[in-house]
Amino acid sequence: AYYLKIDDRDKEEILKKFPEGEVTVLPSSVHETLILKTCEDENIEMLQEMVYSVNRAEVSREEFLSDDVFHYNAKTGKLFRMF
Repeated sequence: AYYLKIDDRDKEEILKKFPEGEVTVLPSSVHETLILKTCEDENIEMLQEMVYSVNRAEVSREEFLSDDVFHYNAKTGKLFRMF
């Protein structure tokens, strides 16, 4: 099981860097999460494969967070798994 939390401080930081508020979240490990601007032509399958491959090659079981890719809307506070 994994737990991904975006608190108010994170939300403010995301909105500063991405004023439109739409981002793609790549959970790398319990220590690192990558945030990318969401693009219309985003290849979710490729991003998910990348997360999966890096997790298998570089992330220990203890630090594993998720193989999933998420979409976050900082304006509404909604986070959901992209599939």
